[in-house]
Amino acid sequence: MSSTYTYKFLRASWGVRIVLTAEARGGAPDPDAVAVADGLYLLDATESRELTPEQLAMLGRGLGLVASEVLAGASERPVTVVVRVVEHNVIDYQDEGMAAAVLGWAIAEFGLAPREIPVIFDKSAGRYAFDFDAVHPSG
Repeated sequence: MSSTYTYKFLRASWGVRIVLTAEARGGAPDPDAVAVADGLYLLDATESRELTPEQLAMLGRGLGLVASEVLAGASERPVTVVVRVVEHNVIDYQDEGMAAAVLGWAIAEFGLAPREIPVIFDKSAGRYAFDFDAVHPSG
């Protein structure tokens, strides 16, 4: 069954907000699924398979942060995370937010220890910088 997670990082006048609906299923992966780790796959099942390669890469990066924990707790392997819906507006969006959204979804879905991706505003680039290397369980 699908579940929905909303990632929000809002500062000052804008930020990043993504609503992700996905489900995890065990068994042989769909031929279109992309490997995230050994035994963990990602499948774009959005309407018209609308996710860009950059968005899929960021979803994979976010899942990769918890891949070993997801697989350790899975009742059936391999595991495929099936992305059903992604909602965002153009103003409050960066591809990196996809990693944060799927990380939050996976934490909720699999009952993992909470963690966050540190984010700062990079004035020279005019966008938020996500520090994926600093993600560790906080509990």
